[in-house]
Amino acid sequence: MTQDMRHTLTWQASVREVPKASAISVSDRALEDAGALEMAVRHAFWEACELLRRDGALMPFTVVCTSSGMEMADHPAASSDEVYEGVKTLLARVAPEAYVLCYDGSIDADGRHTDAVVCEAARRGDSEASLLALPYTIGENGYVFDDAYACVGVTSQLQRRTMSPNARL
Repeated sequence: MTQDMRHTLTWQASVREVPKASAISVSDRALEDAGALEMAVRHAFWEACELLRRDGALMPFTVVCTSSGMEMADHPAASSDEVYEGVKTLLARVAPEAYVLCYDGSIDADGRHTDAVVCEAARRGDSEASLLALPYTIGENGYVFDDAYACVGVTSQLQRRTMSPNARL
């Protein structure tokens, strides 16, 4: 079974406000103090909203959290399988503490189908990644994003687990 980049998800609670400020600039210390994954999620949603407003399209991208800070990588690909393989390769090469894969998707919310920016977020060692979604509509004046994103489920973690040197085969 292949994963499709246009996920259809079920809307659930666990809502967080979307940052409305400019791009997040972080230092190593800020990543440690504020929670690298939370900052990466907020940055991914902000970046996705800006890209959609500016370009009218969103190329999938990953935010990785490393010891030196946050880094972004675009994933130009012809299919969702190619995107996921690219992300897995990136994660194996970089071995980040956490990652956020962000793409344009859709959800079923309150009985209606709507477009959404979707983020898959996980820390190294997590067994699953959280699926977060920020619904939006396209009106006469462009993109209109909801004021908050929500956790809408979980999916498989994309970062391969590394075996401990003490693990038995």
